Amino acid sequence: MEIVASYSIITNPFEFENDPLFEGHSDYTDWNLVKCPACSGILFQKILWCNYFDPDEWKYEILYPFVAKPLEGLPDKVNKAYKEALNIRNIDCNAFAVLLGRVLDIICIDQKAEGKSLYERLKNLSEEGKIPERLMKLAHGLRDLRNIGAHADLGGLTQGEIPILEDICRAILEYVYIAPKLLEQVEMRINKLKNKTRDNNDQARQRKNIRPTSS
Repeated sequence: MEIVASYSIITNPFEFENDPLFEGHSDYTDWNLVKCPACSGILFQKILWCNYFDPDEWKYEILYPFVAKPLEGLPDKVNKAYKEALNIRNIDCNAFAVLLGRVLDIICIDQKAEGKSLYERLKNLSEEGKIPERLMKLAHGLRDLRNIGAHADLGGLTQGEIPILEDICRAILEYVYIAPKLLEQVEMRINKLKNKTRDNNDQARQRKNIRPTSS
């Protein structure tokens, strides 16, 4: 990406100061404003690098725009469709809405939702308790925006709708897939802690019941 502006500082870790192996090396921290060639947007980037190490070992971080933590544990088909949508997030907002609508379709198929239309399948997910009614209404909002993005006669979406689209889809994915797994992990940790506490109590009672014998 094209660097629009840059600021750099040099730092040298204390432990390397008198090490002949690292003589002449410098550590750098760069902050760059860079221009995206796809959307012409501006990103704020931080780079930690060293003239002693290979560029593959440099550490890059996008500070702006904020990048949400990737969702882990999604079914393969859902994850693939979601990533495909995110890939064009900043390229075409109408196509982004259409692909997020496809994510909803795949979620419904994966959850075996019944119904002839996406509207009916989302309603079925709510009736089965897989998503709450309030989230179902948000899902219908995403479905409506998907329809606008897919049909030119309904108008078109703008960059302002992108965060709304992404937040709705992410909320649905987290509720359907991430939250149940998180609850399972918490339950496992609680049960493990209970078992450990019970074992400690049993050992304490056993020690208490052992009476010393005189020689």
